[in-house]
Amino acid sequence: MIRGIWKPSSIVTCWFWRNPHQSAGDRNAACEWRLHRHQTRRMNDLGFFGGGAHFSEREMPFQTIPQAAPCPCGSGATFEGCCQPLLLGADAPSPEALMRSRYAALVVGDMNHVERTLTAQAHAEFNRSAVQAMAGSVEWLGLDIRRTEDGGLTDELGDVEFIARFKEGRQDKAHHELAHFSREDSKWLYADGTMNPKGKPVQVDKVGRNDPCPCGSGKKHKKCCGA
Repeated sequence: MIRGIWKPSSIVTCWFWRNPHQSAGDRNAACEWRLHRHQTRRMNDLGFFGGGAHFSEREMPFQTIPQAAPCPCGSGATFEGCCQPLLLGADAPSPEALMRSRYAALVVGDMNHVERTLTAQAHAEFNRSAVQAMAGSVEWLGLDIRRTEDGGLTDELGDVEFIARFKEGRQDKAHHELAHFSREDSKWLYADGTMNPKGKPVQVDKVGRNDPCPCGSGKKHKKCCGA
């Protein structure tokens, strides 16, 4: 259970007097990692995660999005009030919430969350290095949830149709999927997905030639749209 958001102390400072030739980018990256390591240890010491949960420095998601910033999943809520708790280990209340958090994890590069929210079968087929390389090579543009089906409090299965938009090089692309989720040990997990799903067939009643035209013209179908 997430108890609150712990903010690292302002006294954590990085010094690089040992390597004056280090670039500004390298210094910033190293400083961010030291701060991240300090934050992880401190959060574990404080029992931040509750329930005995404990993260290693590698497992702890590296926060690159301000907590008060809009969540990258597009829900309209802040990152702190939306996907961040799930990335920190909280259970998703629904398949849609899990789908949003998995997209957010791709945006921030948290492959641990992507991997630990898979069913056993999906995990066996998961290529972490390939997914990580793909996620880091594109610019994520947004998530559009098209529809959801089932996934309620008493359901064991749920579907989420979504479109994840991204830019690869100079080309805008979209990943359209109907994602299937299942509940295991009271936790929603991603099972598999159908790429580029088609809509359900629409049943249309056949219009007779002598019937009124459905366009509303008042004429018979054979004298109007059926001509």
